[in-house]
Amino acid sequence: MNKSVAVIVSCYNHSPFIKECLDSLRRQTYKDFAVYFWDNNSSDDSYDLAEDIVIHSNEDDTYLRHICDTTSFDKVLPIGIARWYMVTEEMDEDYIAILDADDYWHMDKLSKQMELIERNPDVKLVFTDSYYSHWEEKIAQVENYPIFTEQKVYDRIDKKTFHDKYPPLMQDPFTNLLTRYNFMPCSSLLFEKKALYDVIGNPMAYTAAEDYDWVLKMTAKYDCDYVLGAPLVYYRIHEKQLTKRSPWRCTAEEIDVVKRARHFRHLTRAENARVNAHLIKLYMKLIYKELFK
Repeated sequence: MNKSVAVIVSCYNHSPFIKECLDSLRRQTYKDFAVYFWDNNSSDDSYDLAEDIVIHSNEDDTYLRHICDTTSFDKVLPIGIARWYMVTEEMDEDYIAILDADDYWHMDKLSKQMELIERNPDVKLVFTDSYYSHWEEKIAQVENYPIFTEQKVYDRIDKKTFHDKYPPLMQDPFTNLLTRYNFMPCSSLLFEKKALYDVIGNPMAYTAAEDYDWVLKMTAKYDCDYVLGAPLVYYRIHEKQLTKRSPWRCTAEEIDVVKRARHFRHLTRAENARVNAHLIKLYMKLIYKELFK
């Protein structure tokens, strides 16, 4: 299959995780991809560390030749704006995959996703399930990821997955994303570039919900699918995550995304009623977080 992938690695103060992230790319069994490392003005040594990995890489590591300095701002950008600039950089590749620098991939992640696309060429968005990777030996429960408790930690990888808590609802992905929950882990997303550019629109100043906005735009217009079987992404749990520090902000942005996304395509009266019921639940959740969190 002669299709290339641009892997957009977004980083903000992720120096403890960068090596594991980039090593997971080096091990990919699918080789036709380029890496665009985008540092959002980190205050730690994230960019220097990534640059050092490039300098000391083996010449045979062709993917590393494509890590480039796309940092062109003198301040930290909201992730919604930063990601918009990342994916709209001039790139020659046919597909775009998202990977946060504190996460990492299974070696067959890209291979399995591209095999699915080869079998189903009309699919414009592919995602997978995700494990959770614990940075520390023990971790308190994370509000937005309630499958975790302090009493159930198995080494560094919890045995439960993202889809154990949020099963993919594929009969009508757009409506289910809009009225239930986002079942597409961010670092698992792979888009056809042309289709994404067709729907992405203007950058939004979200700090956590930009990927939710994008998958709603994509599924409102295009087919999507997911790779069955074992999870292919490892989502990192650590104390500096926004979902840990500001859970109320995540819910507030989710509300804004849903209110905007209901206009992405025509909804029936019943579907609109489901959106309204979902928004009521989200507002109640937001009030609870603001009062007690």
